[in-house]
Amino acid sequence: MNSKRQKFLTRVAMLALALFVSLPLVAFAQDSGRGRDGQDDRNGEQRRRERNQDNNQARGRDRNRDDEARRQQDEAGRQQEERNRNEELRRQEESRRQQADRNRNNDDWRRQQDRNRNNDDWRRQQDERNRQEELRRQEELRRQQPDRNRNNDDWRRQQDRNRNDDWRNDDNNNDRTRRGRNWGGYGGYGGSAQLRQTALNAGYNNGIQEGRKDRQRGDRFEYRDEGDYQSATEDYNSRYGNRELYRRYFREGFANGYRDGYNGY
Repeated sequence: MNSKRQKFLTRVAMLALALFVSLPLVAFAQDSGRGRDGQDDRNGEQRRRERNQDNNQARGRDRNRDDEARRQQDEAGRQQEERNRNEELRRQEESRRQQADRNRNNDDWRRQQDRNRNNDDWRRQQDERNRQEELRRQEELRRQQPDRNRNNDDWRRQQDRNRNDDWRNDDNNNDRTRRGRNWGGYGGYGGSAQLRQTALNAGYNNGIQEGRKDRQRGDRFEYRDEGDYQSATEDYNSRYGNRELYRRYFREGFANGYRDGYNGY
């Protein structure tokens, strides 16, 4: 009985001791817990304040960016308005210059038209003066024509008388000096006999025909303007030889033939 009580008391004492020992530990643990919780609260508050500060700074940066963007947009808008205003002023100035140029061109055109009209009037007047002058000259020519005709007729009759006198005076001389077809009386410039005789014969025949024609028409004595005399190649053939030599003989024969024909032979 006593041993049981003693065991019971021993257990109670041990429980009491354990309780006595554990109470301070529990209290300490509670105090420690409360300290940690307070520190955590303080740390959380600090973090909240930091987050709020970061958020405020981020919002401030965003506001600054938005303000800068708006400022840049406003500046771009002002610059665009300035460019538009300057462009409009430039267009207006260019339009004024073009209008001034058009006005000047119109004035120049009107002045040119006036000058053209004046020139046209002057030309018409000049044409009319020329026409009147031409009519006057024609009338004067018509009045003078009978006098010229009479003078020409008198001149031709006098020329005929002079030629007849010359022919009569020169008949004896011509008979003595004319060479006619006496080829021996012509010059000798070389070349073959066939070349010389052919050229003299062809030239003389052509010359006497042209001389007779001019005599019949009453033309002046002139054989150098005759086409056959100038070409001097009638009846020429390359087998005769030198062409220029042939032309020399031909012209000598032509001149003598023309003289005979003009003198009536």
